[in-house]
Amino acid sequence: MTASTAALGLMGALGMTVPALRTLADKGNNPTLTPALTGEITVMLLLVLTLVSTTLSIRYYHHAGFVCAMPVGSAMRSKWLDTGRRHLRSAGRLYSVGLRSLIWVTPFLADLMLPLAGVVVALLVSISLLVADRSH
Repeated sequence: MTASTAALGLMGALGMTVPALRTLADKGNNPTLTPALTGEITVMLLLVLTLVSTTLSIRYYHHAGFVCAMPVGSAMRSKWLDTGRRHLRSAGRLYSVGLRSLIWVTPFLADLMLPLAGVVVALLVSISLLVADRSH
């Protein structure tokens, strides 16, 4: 679901940014790096990171699922147990990166709407993530 959300968000961000860049290119101007364009590119990069991270995490969860589905005590499960553990750890890390990068889209979107709102939302997101990390 997170990968699908990132893909949809990425399509929306591209739909928002590409026309502005194309208009500048059609006029023969080189695109200048404005704060708005920087924010839009950052949103796209965060969404790409979310998409790639969550897609890879799904892949690793799938691999770990094969090991978990093997009969307990079987020779094959014993052989693949360490690989399954590594894939499960990798899947968890990648999912965490994907989810966090999706959360970090919020301040940049707020900044596109109202420049100072981005700073406030970034602080709120930082505090929320710190509180969530400490509670676990």
